[in-house]
Amino acid sequence: MTNITISVQSFLNSATTLSITIDDAQTVANLKTAINIAEGTPTAIMDLFFNNVKLADATVLSTAGLITGYYIKSSNNLTDAGLWTKQERQDYKLQLAALRRAATARTSTYDINKLPNPYNGDETSPDDGATDLVLGRPWS
Repeated sequence: MTNITISVQSFLNSATTLSITIDDAQTVANLKTAINIAEGTPTAIMDLFFNNVKLADATVLSTAGLITGYYIKSSNNLTDAGLWTKQERQDYKLQLAALRRAATARTSTYDINKLPNPYNGDETSPDDGATDLVLGRPWS
């Protein structure tokens, strides 16, 4: 049980890294929570990789071989159609975009109904979205 400081590729800007200090007896799920606290990314969409191997949530960090100074790559799992409906992917993508916009001091509040056709589950036909294109959509 030792604190380790590892670098984790940011979910908001892949060119930057987060420095996360965590007990090596914690799990990958705990690491995801620490990343969520650091940058707000929802843990449900996080995939973490060490030495090109995807880390399972239940894996203990020391068991994975992580020590201070190591680097963890990140990826979101939104392209996995088996995990998410189109609506859920759209919602998570908007959440990520809002976090990115907030990090650069731009408007980060959005209204999904300003989109001409927001998804409803996996349904792709028009629903209750805006009928006309709105300048700056969906950002308020």
